[in-house]
Amino acid sequence: MAKEILKEIPLTGLFDEVKPPKRRRKLTSTTAGNKFRCCGFFHNYQAKTWKTPRTVVYRLQFSDQYQEVDARFIQTNLSIEEARTFAKGRGLRKYRALPDESFERDKVNAEASIEIYEEIFCSRGEDERLNCEWKSSCCAARCSLNGFFANSLRMTITLVVMQIMEELRHALLRREQPHKPL
Repeated sequence: MAKEILKEIPLTGLFDEVKPPKRRRKLTSTTAGNKFRCCGFFHNYQAKTWKTPRTVVYRLQFSDQYQEVDARFIQTNLSIEEARTFAKGRGLRKYRALPDESFERDKVNAEASIEIYEEIFCSRGEDERLNCEWKSSCCAARCSLNGFFANSLRMTITLVVMQIMEELRHALLRREQPHKPL
């Protein structure tokens, strides 16, 4: 399956030295619906516009439903040791991608790439989404104070006031429209 996936990806030179992954050993969340998902590294990759080589983490996902490969790339300056220390195995515990299915030749590199993508990158995206949701719900899209503590205090006060207003609104509605017995 991995060879078919690599044929689907546009030729960029990034996938010249990858090896196909081993067969799946257990059912994971990535196997549902015939999906395939793996992570890996490109060490010392240099794009045309970059002055120096960088480390790039990739995530590939193939779905039979859409018959296409979804590739994501993240440039990072974290070393393998830093990524494993920072993530502490949380990315691996999500079971979205498994080290045995990676194109990486080394299991340590496979685990580190999963940690960077699944824990550091995806968790940050989830945090950003929750912050955006909170700001829009609390009418706090513009926190113009200088300090982090001041802005967080302002958002917390706004959240409490909105909760009080919501409770008051429900109490008034209950008073105006009492529950009618059957």
